[in-house]
Amino acid sequence: MDETAANVENNNDQEDPKISLEIPRETPDDSNFDIDNFDFRRLSLSQQTIISIHDVSYIVKTRSLPLCGKFKEKIILSNISGIFPSGMNAIMGPTGSGKSSLLNVISGQKNPAGLSGTLLINGRLPPVNFKCKVGYVEQDDVVMPTLSVKENLLFSAALRLPASFSSEIRKERVDTLIEELGLSDVADSRVGSELIRGISGGERKRTCIGLELITSPQILFLDEPTTGLDSSTAYSVMHLLKKLSEKGKNIIFSIHQPRYSIYNLFDNITLLYNGVLAFQGPRNEALSYFESIGYICEEHNNPTDFFLDVINEETSDHEPNLTLADQEISKTKKFQDYFRKSIYYKRLTETTAIIEEEFEEYCKTSSLKRHVREPYRASFFRQLEIVSIRALKNLWRNPEASSLLIMITILFAVVIGLIYFQLDDSRMGLQNRNGVIFFIIVNQMFSSLSALDLFLKERVLFVRENSRGFYRCSSYFLAKVTCDIVPMRILPVTIFCIITYLMIGFKKDVNHFFVYYITVFFTTITASCVSFAISSGVSAFAVANTLIGLVFVFMMLFSGFLVHIDSLPKHFQWIKYLSLTRYGTVLLSINELKGMTFCPIIQGVKNCNVSVIRGNDYLEEQSIEYSEPWDLWHNLLGFFFMIIVSLVIAYITLLRINKMK
Repeated sequence: MDETAANVENNNDQEDPKISLEIPRETPDDSNFDIDNFDFRRLSLSQQTIISIHDVSYIVKTRSLPLCGKFKEKIILSNISGIFPSGMNAIMGPTGSGKSSLLNVISGQKNPAGLSGTLLINGRLPPVNFKCKVGYVEQDDVVMPTLSVKENLLFSAALRLPASFSSEIRKERVDTLIEELGLSDVADSRVGSELIRGISGGERKRTCIGLELITSPQILFLDEPTTGLDSSTAYSVMHLLKKLSEKGKNIIFSIHQPRYSIYNLFDNITLLYNGVLAFQGPRNEALSYFESIGYICEEHNNPTDFFLDVINEETSDHEPNLTLADQEISKTKKFQDYFRKSIYYKRLTETTAIIEEEFEEYCKTSSLKRHVREPYRASFFRQLEIVSIRALKNLWRNPEASSLLIMITILFAVVIGLIYFQLDDSRMGLQNRNGVIFFIIVNQMFSSLSALDLFLKERVLFVRENSRGFYRCSSYFLAKVTCDIVPMRILPVTIFCIITYLMIGFKKDVNHFFVYYITVFFTTITASCVSFAISSGVSAFAVANTLIGLVFVFMMLFSGFLVHIDSLPKHFQWIKYLSLTRYGTVLLSINELKGMTFCPIIQGVKNCNVSVIRGNDYLEEQSIEYSEPWDLWHNLLGFFFMIIVSLVIAYITLLRINKMK
């Protein structure tokens, strides 16, 4: 779909990206606007996709110390206006100059807090779903490592291309794109990661570019596309981008210090220093500009090195009485003034003034209409199917995790079975039954910690894909939860229950085994859902692991096994209703102890004539109600309640993840 960004359909229902802080709730009706034939009167800019920014500033609040409550403002970008026509547009500058911030502002990825100014696409406000209309390649290669190059591209095509496209058309587009990207030799190879052998860094970068090109966007943004690549690979990636720009696409990227052969591929450069515009114009005129302000590039010197050397020049010799901070301010103002006095700035302001005038005239003569959200390319169930298939492939191609979980489950089941092998009905048997019941529940709780990886491991991938309009948060959430619970929980729980029930010697009938299995199963599922809720809200595994450990310890403490519930202060006793440990131990205790009689062993002989302990009496001592069937099954409702609450919290937290930079 070779359409400009302003004409492509909306396919995302996330929060509206406020590219321009001045975008009103109602915007001009440009449904009949022909961008390709738009004319800026005195400018021959037709048949292009032109991005213009007008007085863009970005200010963030930072703390001087982590524990200090005072904030101070830091200016990242200051009153920047510029033009980015179709072609290769490089944003350059030293570290901390605001390159990535400016790129994220232009691409609609930046959080609007502290952002001011206006962004126009061909003289029009960008559509509400602008960041879904363009391609955006992050600095870090975010792609599913267990899938092949072709599978990753097919995943993007299945979710982002119109539903009217047949599977053959999608495959044809993917095959064509693979050939254009030079990935034919590795099309069926896994992308790979730190732990999985895969394709090279350059091939990964081209794969990430391909994921964005699948919809044929007119505008492509890239954040440091050459980072981590050797010189040859970096050149091949940039040469690919150059070929795309020659087809009329607008390629905008931040880059630090490229070599000369890469620099020669640029059409226009934007040079930043401390958040101000030090130069913007055609690449072949940059050296002339610096010569005009007294800086001459020596022969055989790389122009990009020369630019950074100039703006990073020391000022202490010229202004020895100023502090370092004042020297930076003085130097920033100097380069800003140099550019504003140049013919390049005059040309830039004239162009932006014409664009603003045309936009104001358009707003006066055009009717207004409210933006209407449009559906995703794929339906909810189609998204659920595609994401589920990928999740199962990822699980199948990572057998270590599932295999290790089953092996550990078998090991623990056998160890528990040997320790508590064939319990008798003596008093010692009562104590051992209580011990094994508590241990089984706690073991199943902590064995569910593997569920912490579900959202943590793919957090960055989810944020990228969801913000780019691949799928709804609901379809992703349901697919991931289902594909974790079914293969990763049901089989290990079934194996564990069969081994332990037979070896320990619990009541040997089908009904009691069914209650035992249901209890262990729901304990595992509930613990997993609690893990989902915690993992969806944090970005570091260490933090999630600490939080889940703290939650489980409190559940154990208020289970009534370590401390009798009646001995706790009244205002603490309600916490037992939030303890899945209590629900599990109560269910297994009723199932196993109700109706049993435990006799003491005197001189090695069991004597049931004296000091008999009945299981029913023990349950009453523990404040466990057991007389009616409801006393057994209402604990299962407690599991259901905790599962639903945990899943709702996990989904809402996942939905509210900040997808802006």
